[in-house]
Order: sequence, then C-alpha cells, then structure tokens
Amino acid sequence: MIRLNIVVEGQTEEVFVNKLLKPHLAAFNVVPVPRLIFTGRKYGRVFRGGVTRYHNFKWDLVLWMREDRKDSSFFTTMLDLYGLPYDFPGQIKVRSSRDPYRKVRTLEKAMERDFNEPRFIPYIQLHEFETLLLAQPQRFSAFFINNKERVRGLSNMVDEFPNPEYIDQGERTAPSKRIA
Repeated sequence: MIRLNIVVEGQTEEVFVNKLLKPHLAAFNVVPVPRLIFTGRKYGRVFRGGVTRYHNFKWDLVLWMREDRKDSSFFTTMLDLYGLPYDFPGQIKVRSSRDPYRKVRTLEKAMERDFNEPRFIPYIQLHEFETLLLAQPQRFSAFFINNKERVRGLSNMVDEFPNPEYIDQGERTAPSKRIA
C-alpha cells in the first residue's frame, strides 16, 4: 500500500479527498490522507486552513515528513494558485508573467527545489478547487434539497461566463465565496 499524504487548503478539499479520491485510489492500493494546512498557534491552540505564510506551511509539512518516513509514503499539496502568499518560493519570478500555466510550473519547480525531498510531489491548482464544483452547478441540488432557487442562482451565475474558470475574479467573487 502507498500512502499519499496531501496537504489541503480547506475543508472542501479535505472532503473531496475523503469522499472521492479515497474510494477511487483504493483500487490502485493508494491511501490518500488529507491534512489541513497549519496557519498558526495561539494560546496553545492550533489553527488550520488556508495558506497564510509559506514558512508555516513548510514547517508543518516538514514535520509531517519526519513523522512518516516510510519509503511507501509520499507527500503532495492541493494549493490554489490564486492567493498564494508573497513569500512563496518563485513568486518574484512569476509576478510579471501573464501565463497562468507557466506560473504554476515555475512555482511547483521552486517548491520542489526548496523541499529537496524525493517523496514530495508539488501540486498547485490553476484555479480555486470550488471552480470544479461549478462545472455542473445542477449537482448542488443534492445539497440544497429544499432550496431550488439557490441552485438556479448558481446555474444562472455560471451561465454568465464562458466557463467556470473565468469566475475567479478576485477575493470577493471567487467561486468559494459565490457558493457560500
């Protein structure tokens, strides 16, 4: 069995790993294990979710790698390109680039060099995870059973754009904010 430890940004990604990836990857003898990103500690309490500083993210992942040293254990990330902190490796290099695919490749390579760990497979998502959920907004009817108007509103909003990837226009209009 291979264990695939995945650092995720939030609860949506955590649910995705547990509910969809786990059953799918089980057929390949891969067990994905999600863990929310460490964001800080206050009064002895640990806070997780969202990338606030690269240093915190790296520190938490390095500790996890030390806890799980098995050759059959691998580590990856599920990070959104949008909203990565300023101190993320490679950010200065990609700041002026208009090609989002180049940005992702450059940032993943920079992260790979920074960790220098053969069990680490960096992954940065071009768009916020919730964008994928908006590919078929009618599926939200399974969650909003008594609120068809909300599902219709999401469908209408998606119809305003050429595809869901265009929805991510900023902090207040990101797919996760619109769904919430």
